[in-house]
Amino acid sequence: MASSLKLGLRPAVIPSSLISLKDALPSGAALRAPSEIHWGREIATWGMMGNSTYGDCAFASSFHLIMLMTGLANRMIVGSDEEVLAGYSAVTGFNPDDPSTDQGAILSEVLAYWQQHGFVAERQTHRLAAFTNIDPRDLSALKFAVAHLAGVDTGVKMTQTAMQEFLAGKPWSDTSDQNIEGGHCLSGDTKIPLLNGQETAIADLPLEKDIWVYSCRQDGQLVPGRARSLGKTGISREVLRIALDNGEIIRATTNHLFLLRSGEYKEARFLVNGESLMPLYREIINSGEYGGYEKCLNPKSERWIPTHRLIVAAHTHLCRGNVIHHKDFNKRNNEPHNLVQMSWEDHTNLHSTQTVCLAEYAKSEAGRQKSRELMTALWADPEWRERRIAQNAINGHITMQKLLATGWRPGQSDPEAAHARGVALQEKFPSRTNGATTPEAVAKRMEKIRHRLETDSEFAARKTEIARANIAKANLWWAERKESVNSSTPNNHKIVSIENGGVTDVYDIHVQEWHNFALSSGIFVHNSIPIVGYSNVGPEFVTWGKVQQATWDWWLSYNMEIYGLLDRDLVGALNLNWAALESSMQALAGG
Repeated sequence: MASSLKLGLRPAVIPSSLISLKDALPSGAALRAPSEIHWGREIATWGMMGNSTYGDCAFASSFHLIMLMTGLANRMIVGSDEEVLAGYSAVTGFNPDDPSTDQGAILSEVLAYWQQHGFVAERQTHRLAAFTNIDPRDLSALKFAVAHLAGVDTGVKMTQTAMQEFLAGKPWSDTSDQNIEGGHCLSGDTKIPLLNGQETAIADLPLEKDIWVYSCRQDGQLVPGRARSLGKTGISREVLRIALDNGEIIRATTNHLFLLRSGEYKEARFLVNGESLMPLYREIINSGEYGGYEKCLNPKSERWIPTHRLIVAAHTHLCRGNVIHHKDFNKRNNEPHNLVQMSWEDHTNLHSTQTVCLAEYAKSEAGRQKSRELMTALWADPEWRERRIAQNAINGHITMQKLLATGWRPGQSDPEAAHARGVALQEKFPSRTNGATTPEAVAKRMEKIRHRLETDSEFAARKTEIARANIAKANLWWAERKESVNSSTPNNHKIVSIENGGVTDVYDIHVQEWHNFALSSGIFVHNSIPIVGYSNVGPEFVTWGKVQQATWDWWLSYNMEIYGLLDRDLVGALNLNWAALESSMQALAGG
């Protein structure tokens, strides 16, 4: 029976500068391999090297390869658990006293560190000369690399069935399982708020496309998170049903990590009623100069701050007094690339000089379609819908009073009288009845204003002073609003119940740097890290001849990445293109 194994390899990132094995080989070289290989026959015990406790599989893999290569040279060097974990710490910042830092590693980054700095085993530093990329679906290249290179390191998606086979000491062979082991997952209907102003169920997020989410540092500071959907990460998985004090429900796998108000992470199965979670509070400002913009309650400062200013401050340096411009003129799209800070003068000039473009866009089908999309999204928001219906009732009352003022009375249906009422309304309220709110009318007014700004210096100076006063007023309002947030302001969400949530397909996303994201329910959870075990210690990598085809099929089904490892002696023996290999390594090192 095999010992336990903790997975820890993160999604494959294959550097674009990394040379492939075929490009390093002489042109037309045949990828031949013998029918049998017995590299590892002298190794009785590989050892777990901390991998039964920590997600250091990529480092255990590297140190196992050091064992194999030095063993074949008749002086086997075996790194200690402490030396393996030291490598884990050097590359990823892992701290054995802080479980939140045990987040695995990206295999290509581990190999790049090994090549550039080396790993210490038995107090000796061991470095790779170079490594190459191998097509994960090319079995002939894989066998060639195992037979002729210094070693092969590979990353595979580890399924639940494969884990069971490993623990039972059986070869991997089942290619039908789609349940990736180890991932933190959420039910497909879990809503994710995006920085572009939209809200999407996690199952509907696009694949192979970057998205921006709300993330949070462990000190409570809100930051933008660049993310990608991992799609479906499990089928028919058992989940917990977690209810919050705001009435929201989350269904998550038992091992999904939730960010507590204290900044610590805790697995769903260990949460308790009354426990406070890191919150996300958002509101849309309904009036004033900031009308239509979103604001967030920053958990770190417990102050309301416009989201676009929060994002710019977190993503780059925010200069005091600058204005944040939304490139697409959508106040709700707070993705970092859509936000530009500029001086008030530059911002005013931009809007005045873009009047013609705005007018054309407003009249175009694209502009009208964008307007329809924005309104559809707003009407889908229950809070906005309720406010809009209430305002419509008020507007309807005002309109009725104006109609009554023209002499109209309920029940009148005379066409001539109706026409007379229309004429009277148009004469009395021309701005309300003459199409003044159509895109064309708006564009026309903007063009007139732009012309006056350019030709009437007094008008331009007056408008400038008014704008400056409005900005000062808005800044004062925000300063006062920040100070008005007191201890009664809600600053966390609490758990009210945890129970069995049944079985469902589950999904997740991966977030760079911060590794967490907000849910529309108003809390933050850790992202999923699809993880795999190191694979070079399997029989396929040290010996073959009796390996079943089913096992090779398994590798071809679940391989994410394969790298061929090289030393200088092999470069000459195989007539490899050392100049290209060296250039590839220098590019990885950034030099």
